[in-house]
Amino acid sequence: MLKHLKGADPRSINKDEPMVKRNLRDAPSWMSPTQCRIWDENIADCPSGMLKGPDGGVFGAYCAALVECVDLELEIRKLKSRLYKTTKGNLIQHPYIGMLNRKTLIMRTLASELGFTPTSRTRIKVQKGGGEENPFSGNNPNRPNSA
Repeated sequence: MLKHLKGADPRSINKDEPMVKRNLRDAPSWMSPTQCRIWDENIADCPSGMLKGPDGGVFGAYCAALVECVDLELEIRKLKSRLYKTTKGNLIQHPYIGMLNRKTLIMRTLASELGFTPTSRTRIKVQKGGGEENPFSGNNPNRPNSA
């Protein structure tokens, strides 16, 4: 029997979901300058209200993973070969390749959690007028100057 789907079951929607008012803004102090730049660029691209204060840890991990992926890719480009010779003479994939693959999976998972992939963005609903104005959005006249 074919069942006609009409969206989410109303019973599965959490009507008591906690609402966080504070938008995510400044990068944490532990981040490197490059990670902070990635943070600022991504915050500027997010609609106001999409990322909230408690999302900072996951968003910070995403920014750090992105920088690490870029750093690993640059190191891989310097290699003469993507193969590595062990002390016993066996050829194996260079360890940087495995590190990049694992970090890419982590980054992809975090991106999906945050709504940064085309598919995950379709599931996001941002409440209008909820939370503070995004100070990094292009439409904000009070936008801080970027250095």
